[in-house]
Amino acid sequence: MCANNLRQIGIAWYLYLDDNDETFPASVESHMFGGKAGQKWYRVETAETRILNKYLDVFSEEDKNGLEVFHCPSDSKPTMRIGYTEFDYCGNSYQYNESLNSNKLSSIQVPLTRLWLADDYSFYHGNSIDNTKKNVLFVDGHVKMYNYTDDYDIGNDDPSKEVYIRPSR
Repeated sequence: MCANNLRQIGIAWYLYLDDNDETFPASVESHMFGGKAGQKWYRVETAETRILNKYLDVFSEEDKNGLEVFHCPSDSKPTMRIGYTEFDYCGNSYQYNESLNSNKLSSIQVPLTRLWLADDYSFYHGNSIDNTKKNVLFVDGHVKMYNYTDDYDIGNDDPSKEVYIRPSR
């Protein structure tokens, strides 16, 4: 279900890029690209204003079925850190790679099969089923399950890492 959600989100991103001269938005927070209004400062962006929602036919906070594409099935219990699920707190269980902001798709220098676009945000807070694997959506549209400890080094810009590679500016 999570991989399917990410595939649908990937299609929505390509529709957005097609409508916007293949340019990612200038400024979008990591989980505010789609979904519902969350808690506290995440409440600023609602279902009506999050940029990908219209591409998935989600037009209001009342569209519970439509919003489920932004809800990872493993994001099912409140975290100790925030007291909510990531979906309820942020409005979205997935995280967008903010380093893509303002970049044209054609300007990305690394292979699109190596650059991640979105991933299972609930993983970071211990909600993943086994706490070591996460689904990752790549810019070329494929989704793959990755082992966190072997394949994903948060904050590492080392080009030898397959998952976390930032585009050139």
